[in-house]
Amino acid sequence: MPALHALLASSAAGAIGPVMHDPRGGHTYWLVSMQLHADHTWARITRSSRVLSTGDYLPAVEPEPEVPGAIRWLHWPAVTGVLTPPSLLAAAVLQVLPPV
Repeated sequence: MPALHALLASSAAGAIGPVMHDPRGGHTYWLVSMQLHADHTWARITRSSRVLSTGDYLPAVEPEPEVPGAIRWLHWPAVTGVLTPPSLLAAAVLQVLPPV
């Protein structure tokens, strides 16, 4: 959540794709392009996160869920088809992660 707030307040806000939040599980889901970089940056991020891939399931929710506490969209881009660049997400997450 802090990474999303930082990015939305930055000049990169237009590059942010859809983001969902599950308040019950405390999980935030970012839809990103498939160009993940296998470097030390993602290795550090995946210690506190999980990258979903082929075969994983992520429910798409209604824009306005009727059930309190349900998964909901935190951000929907103004332009259809925008997905967050992995490098942009990685930089934002690393800024808010506690030092190792």
